[in-house]
Amino acid sequence: MNEGSLAIPASWKDETINLLTTVRGGGSGLSFTISRDSLPWGMGFDSFARKEIDAIASSLKEYEQLAREPMRVDGEEAVLSEFRWSSAQGPIHQCMVLTARGQRALIFTASMQGLLSAEQKQQVLELIGTFRFKQEQAQAEAE
Repeated sequence: MNEGSLAIPASWKDETINLLTTVRGGGSGLSFTISRDSLPWGMGFDSFARKEIDAIASSLKEYEQLAREPMRVDGEEAVLSEFRWSSAQGPIHQCMVLTARGQRALIFTASMQGLLSAEQKQQVLELIGTFRFKQEQAQAEAE
């Protein structure tokens, strides 16, 4: 994290949610979250991603899917879901990428009040493209 690092025991499970934002001072801007989850026992990544996206679609007011397409993040299978919906504060445009290594899933979500431009979407996807799984996690998942 920006402020420093912790040496967490290997037996601990990371359940944090990271929130990053482009906002400086007041006003609105892009927010970017990284959340973590575990694939349920016996469920593959495709089923997990479909279940997560469908749950979001059914819970958001005036949900409109703009894109849902496969992609890769650090060589792993991933799904991009781009959508709009209406919040109490106005329209929200989101670009979400789900991926997993082993049974651990990561969900990257960029949110913009109003419209996310094509250039902003491209920058978000480029940012997600820089993500690299830790090698220790890959080894632990393989064992």
